[in-house]
Amino acid sequence: MEIINVVRREEQKILLEELGAKHIVVTSGEEEVWKKELKDMVKELGATCAFDAVAGDMTGHLLDVMPIKGSVYLYGALAGKAGNVNPSDLIYRKKQLKSFYLTSWIKSGGSYQMVKRMMSAGNLVNSGLGQGGWCCSQFEDVTMEKAHQSIVDALGSSITGKKLRIRFD
Repeated sequence: MEIINVVRREEQKILLEELGAKHIVVTSGEEEVWKKELKDMVKELGATCAFDAVAGDMTGHLLDVMPIKGSVYLYGALAGKAGNVNPSDLIYRKKQLKSFYLTSWIKSGGSYQMVKRMMSAGNLVNSGLGQGGWCCSQFEDVTMEKAHQSIVDALGSSITGKKLRIRFD
């Protein structure tokens, strides 16, 4: 399966390339330029769905580049309310805006399926957490007293690849 990654900054693109990603669109430039690049990639790869963790205007942008009967699955709201959706995409082009809630998916199919999915996901995630893994990162250690200010500072800047670890010792 080919994945098209849509990111806001060049540094995010570099991180994805280091992980082996092939198809990456950076949205920090002119909207017309990156949307055309994304639409061309969607057509070339035959993509019919997108997963949106950001919401905000990105939801409408993703729906716009999807082919007729394409779908956008919204599973996060980092930018707040979803917007910028063209009603013509929903009415005439039969595109769909759907939600995806991980907890509901994990629980679907009964207890056996739930345990099976959780074990599978755990194995994938845990393998990437170790030294040199796909998800390893550097931590900034902070005390509980300084945690709030450190979080506020992190949210006010680029937080890609940054982690805070609150120490209680």
